[in-house]
Amino acid sequence: MCQFLSGWISLDGGTVYAGDLVHHERGADIHGISEAVACPWEWTAAGLSVVLSPKAIEKGATEPWYRELLREKFGDRAGAIDWCLEHLSPAVKTLDLRGTGITSLPDLPAVKTLDLRGTGITSLPDLPAVEWLDLSGTGITSLPDLPRGCRVVR
Repeated sequence: MCQFLSGWISLDGGTVYAGDLVHHERGADIHGISEAVACPWEWTAAGLSVVLSPKAIEKGATEPWYRELLREKFGDRAGAIDWCLEHLSPAVKTLDLRGTGITSLPDLPAVKTLDLRGTGITSLPDLPAVEWLDLSGTGITSLPDLPRGCRVVR
């Protein structure tokens, strides 16, 4: 993740899409949306920003309005990460959470590649599809049953 978090918000501000948390384009593909119905947002170490689509501008929406809606929903960047993980699409197979500071994970039944380097994770949920797992710099001392052939990096 490298301190980057992204998703989409509908033009009316009523729906937030988690996507794959990193790539705007992938998030749009996952949800079958485009800038005709939503605007991409990102929350980096520098702050929260929303890229206004031509349709959003046409409707009179502003970036501060979208930012306020997202802040109301999430509170802060950590809240956005938690919410996005809870609402992650099953189409997401790769998840890069390194450096996010998260301390717990929801069930991630479809994720095949999971990078947790430098997080505060101390235990793992069941990960029935995981094939590659990086735990470098975490406090994890025991693992749940992992699929045969899963590569674990410590």
